[in-house]
Amino acid sequence: RKKLPFGVFQIGKAYRNEISPRQNVFRGREFTQAEGQIFVDPKEKNKWDFYEKIKKEELPFWSESEQKKGAYKKKLISVGEAFQKKLIKSQVYGWCIWLAYTQFRNFGISEDKIRLRQHHENEKAFYADDAWDIEINLNSYGWSEVCGVHDRSDYDLKQHSKASGVKLEAVRENGEKFVPHILEIAFGSDRPTYSLIDLFYEKKSDGEGKTTFKIPYSMSPIDVSVFPLMKKDELKSVAEGIKTELEKNFVVDYDFSGSIGKRYLRSAVQGTPYAITVDYDSLKDSTVTIRDRDSEKQKRIKIEGLREILSDLLSGEKSFENLK
Repeated sequence: RKKLPFGVFQIGKAYRNEISPRQNVFRGREFTQAEGQIFVDPKEKNKWDFYEKIKKEELPFWSESEQKKGAYKKKLISVGEAFQKKLIKSQVYGWCIWLAYTQFRNFGISEDKIRLRQHHENEKAFYADDAWDIEINLNSYGWSEVCGVHDRSDYDLKQHSKASGVKLEAVRENGEKFVPHILEIAFGSDRPTYSLIDLFYEKKSDGEGKTTFKIPYSMSPIDVSVFPLMKKDELKSVAEGIKTELEKNFVVDYDFSGSIGKRYLRSAVQGTPYAITVDYDSLKDSTVTIRDRDSEKQKRIKIEGLREILSDLLSGEKSFENLK
């Protein structure tokens, strides 16, 4: 268990002396910090096995030299090319950059809305051997930092050793002792959350259309809404049974208040991908309607296959258009 590399992942409250809190949750004195730190042998930083699997992946690197030329122009560069051109200093750091970028793309952020910006030498932290930020182009604030990826070298462990008097060293197979290097991916969870709302919440004024939170389906906090068409006991009984069954596998919102149209609107505003409606035909043939949030199209499906269909839709294995 003492063999390197190994990782530490943690999340919790963080505080900083922010002189001028602003930009909503982007500049605050208290926030939730999430970070992953990888401890590596400095002699192994360019012998990273995972690097071979991702070195051909192309990312939107925006280097310091390109920044000095003026406005941002998207340019994709492979991780391998970035390493060869010394835009990044090690293979393991290239893998960390790719990992962080991939995570934010998996949040549903469009590739045209995200970039990797290199820190200038005069802004780079004194302990950082390499430093890049993930930035997202927000509707409200433009390009904004949402995540930092740093090669902190051996600074942290040396400072801990200095303060505690305890040597924080690892040992190579030949008996040689060394201080591990730390590579870190860190972000405040408030910023990605705000970014999703900023990019996908479509607020409409009266007469302009429907307000919808078009968050990527995989990121929605609620998987499905279940509605009885009317407040009739026989409809509510079937709807409640479906709700209870689906709650074993999904996060379900159950609502019977107001017209069915208003309930569809509420479901769309909270970002729920699908809405299930129990109507009088459901009592006859054990079918329900399933409504897609973005297209607003509806299809009729059997209740007994509902769980499997929802699972396929939410995982992306099936599309709503091809649903039978």
